[in-house]
Amino acid sequence: KKWRELLIQLLRCYKHMTSLLSNREVLYQLSSVFVKRLDGTEYDLDKLGFRVITFEPPGINYTHTYVQQSKIGQVLTDAVIDKMTIPLTLMIQAEDTVDLELKRLDLKRIFNSDEPFYVYTSRIPYLRWKCVVDGAISYPQIENFWQATATINLSCPLGLAETVTTTADSDFSYESGKWGLGLNIPHGVELKYVFNSSPCRVYNASNIDLKADELPVEITFNGNVKDGLTITNSTTSQVFKLNGSYSKQDTIVIDGIVPTVNGTEQYSKTNHAYLDFVKGWNNLSVDGATDYIIRFNTRFYY
Repeated sequence: KKWRELLIQLLRCYKHMTSLLSNREVLYQLSSVFVKRLDGTEYDLDKLGFRVITFEPPGINYTHTYVQQSKIGQVLTDAVIDKMTIPLTLMIQAEDTVDLELKRLDLKRIFNSDEPFYVYTSRIPYLRWKCVVDGAISYPQIENFWQATATINLSCPLGLAETVTTTADSDFSYESGKWGLGLNIPHGVELKYVFNSSPCRVYNASNIDLKADELPVEITFNGNVKDGLTITNSTTSQVFKLNGSYSKQDTIVIDGIVPTVNGTEQYSKTNHAYLDFVKGWNNLSVDGATDYIIRFNTRFYY
């Protein structure tokens, strides 16, 4: 009788484990997810005993505004990108019940949301999401096994993924590991973001336009300016002007809608204009300067 009861328990255990491992060959074989805190501390969930079951970031969450202007239909007046919710499900594997409790404490520390953190996956390590956790993390134990499942709702307020690196890194090859497939990088075309002559052809690989009051491209300029600096984006028909004379030792930074010179705000010396960058190529020109270097630094967003 005891042997029969033991055999029944083993069969139940086998059936339970088979149900866990069905649906995609082996759930534990999915790639790992990494969490990187703002202080640079990084956690590999797989190595810490948290096997990834699901990590599937959704597409862009657009919210549309409509206005009724007649008896028939409505007019689309605005479209904004709302926050993104990314479901993350983990299998916690422990050595015993005490280790299981310790791993639960580890999860609380890793996903502490008093400040945002970055999340990325080994499948596409060149993209990341800036997240917090919405709600409490639940991690119920699986019957009497030293295992538990953790369900985490990651909230990405920006609503977009961003590249880990920026255009300040000039190596756009896939071999560098900092860029990869799916980023709209044109094949066989040299991308440049540092220029010492005009015109400048700047490529925005994002899925969205980069606007100065939302996700600005940082422009840094060093050069000799006699009577005023003018930067024109002919693609967007925008013209930025900064009055005054400057030398190559001065650093002019246009980051958004407020420019600075050597760290001091100089909005009053401008024409109160700014520069946006549409998706794809942007054709720019620089006037009023000699012996200069201009740099365009940004991440790309998807």
